[in-house]
Order: sequence, then structure tokens, then C-alpha cells
Amino acid sequence: MFTGKQLIYTSLILFNFISCQNSEVASSKEVNVESSNQIIGSDDRAETTGRLNKEIVKKVGQIRTEIVNPSTGVATVNTCSGTLINDSYIITAAHCAFKAETEDLLQNSFFYPGLTNKNKPKYGRFPIERVYYPKDYSNISHYPDEDIAIMKLGLDSQGRSAGKRVGTAGYWGRSSLPDGKTLTIGYPGDKPDGQQYFQENCEIDQASDKRLDIYCDVISGQSGSPILVYSEKYGNSYIHGVITGEDRYKSVNYGSFLTDERGKIAQAIFSGTFSEDNDFIEKWVSKEMKHESIINVLIKNNCSSKEALIAFDYKNHKTDSWEAKGFYTLKPGETIRFFQTKNGVLYLHARDRNRNVIIDGEHTRNVPGSGRFDMKRYRIKKWGDFNIEVPCY
Repeated sequence: MFTGKQLIYTSLILFNFISCQNSEVASSKEVNVESSNQIIGSDDRAETTGRLNKEIVKKVGQIRTEIVNPSTGVATVNTCSGTLINDSYIITAAHCAFKAETEDLLQNSFFYPGLTNKNKPKYGRFPIERVYYPKDYSNISHYPDEDIAIMKLGLDSQGRSAGKRVGTAGYWGRSSLPDGKTLTIGYPGDKPDGQQYFQENCEIDQASDKRLDIYCDVISGQSGSPILVYSEKYGNSYIHGVITGEDRYKSVNYGSFLTDERGKIAQAIFSGTFSEDNDFIEKWVSKEMKHESIINVLIKNNCSSKEALIAFDYKNHKTDSWEAKGFYTLKPGETIRFFQTKNGVLYLHARDRNRNVIIDGEHTRNVPGSGRFDMKRYRIKKWGDFNIEVPCY
């Protein structure tokens, strides 16, 4: 059907299907890929930056979920890919909503549209509040036909919807996969974290009414990546499914197809008329994705040419004690989530490399190993992201 790598393959062995959700240690610079997801032949993926139309790039984003092991305190980050198809909804793989190999939903998941550098989220991040997926989907078996989901996003810290920031991608619900040039975009775990990659013109076949056989290169982290096909008639690429995983014994990867009925289900979700008791043949369910009542403190260096040095004092909600830390380097244009707290008061001091003070205040706090510094006090009135911007001195 499509131009691309020509392969000879045998019958499908579904019980060897592996999902493509990526998990990495949060503090690690290297990504540890846990499954044997496949590069078919040579690696044909390329970084999107400067290569693809930014109108497409910014609508595809990364789903990031930090999970802290309660016994060890070690944080891991689960990552997937997704695409905005409505102001407040993304399409992705169903297993991206679950803890690995369980039927338990993740918590504290965020969507970062158009992310090309995890420390410079140009378009912000949006909490995932609800997930819709086929009732027959099981996160234990990962059967690829049902591994598709729509997720509802909340507003960012400034009260904006994701679609208002970056726009939305076109999608079609069809009974069969159309001919056309193919495109996938996502966040592979074998590449630098938070960098977006794409592949064009790889072969995709419709294996059943709900499953796609994909001969594109797929690695953990690319789950939920859109499968796009270009329409000559409309001069645009449209989403026809999402990447779900691969078969460990065959040179093929898998996708879940956006059928005609699934397109109608999506419309019902967007219009607020969706019900688990609707008349659709394929039944879908809806579940809330919870977020802890915590404050995420993100600090951005607004200067494009100078580093900023950051020190802060905050109340650690896990130890219930105040902790002063610093100085940390914030690179030009960089945004970092420095800490989480449940306390509505925190203190901050910022300076440049020449010791010129950028942010201070009336409150003197001791920073272990550095001394005492005047800090600005911030009062926070609601849960969620709290953004502090460091101006250019």
C-alpha cells in the first residue's frame, strides 16, 4: 500500500506484544529502555526541529508522569506521546494511562505540547484529568486493537487550554486506511529525553478492522504517537491511529486504528454527550486521572544569554520541615521544576554569575554551605503549577 521498507513476515503472535511506554530514573541523564522495541533495518527517524512544519510539530507532545517509590524515594518518569485533536483533548495509546503491567491508573500525569527540550517547555504543560478508552482494553495483555485512548486536559497555570496555545491536528475516523504518504512523530526513549523525532514514508498496512501493522521504527516512549497519512485532496496529513507497540519475534510494530465509530465516539466526548451506556457497538469507559493536592514550583530564566543562580527555602511536605537549598544554575531560557510543596509560602533569591542580585526581598534565610541571603517571599493560593520568572539583569 505504501512505499517504504519491504519485509516478509509470518503470522501474528499477539501474546508476544510489547507496549511502548518508556520509564526512566528521573535524575538520570541516560534513558534505560526496558523492552526490545524495534528498529527495522536502519534507523530512519530524524529530529523534528528544523525539519518539519512547526504547525505539525507543536501539536504533538510528550506525556510525562513522575512516580516516586514510597519505600526507596527513587523517582521514575514514565513517558508516552500524544496529539491534540481538540482544544482540551489528546489522542494516545490506552496503556499510557496505566501503571506498568497493572490495571491501576497513573496519577499526576501532564501533557507537554510541542516539547523539543524538557527543560524549555515552550508551550507549557497541562494536567491530564480524565481518560476515555475501550472497555475491552486490558493493560495486562496490551491487545493492540483496543490500545487507544482520548485524554482530557485541564488548563495550564495561566488558565489557558492547550489548543488555544498551539492549535489542533486533524483526524479522520474511517472504515479503512487510505493511501498516501505516512508520517509518525513522537518521543523515542533511545533519543535525548524530551526531544521529538519523526519518520516519513514507512509502510503501514491495515491488519484488521482495528489494528495496523507498522514497519516504522518504534522504541519505548513512542506509544501514542500519531499515525498520519497525507491527503492530496485536502493538502494536509490526518491522524488515522496511534502507535502501540511491537512483536518481539517479528519485524513489525503495531498501531490501533481510528475507526469510523471511534471518530464518532471522539465527537461525543468533545460535545459532552458521551455515556458509557451509549449505542455504539464498541463500548468505551471513562475514568478520572487524579492529581495530588501539591504545588509544583517551576522557575524560568527569561534571559536568553545569561545564566541565573537560584537559592530557595521551602517547606518539604514529606518531612514537614523547612529546607533551604542553592545555588542552582538555571541556563538561559531554561525552565525547571525545582520542588513540590503543600505550603503556600516560599522564599527565593536569584543572582547572576557576577553576583548581581536579580531577585531578593526583606526576608533573610540561611542557605547551608552558602551563607545568609535576602529572599523574596511568595504566597501561593491554589494547588497546581506555580511559575516564577527570573528577569534578565
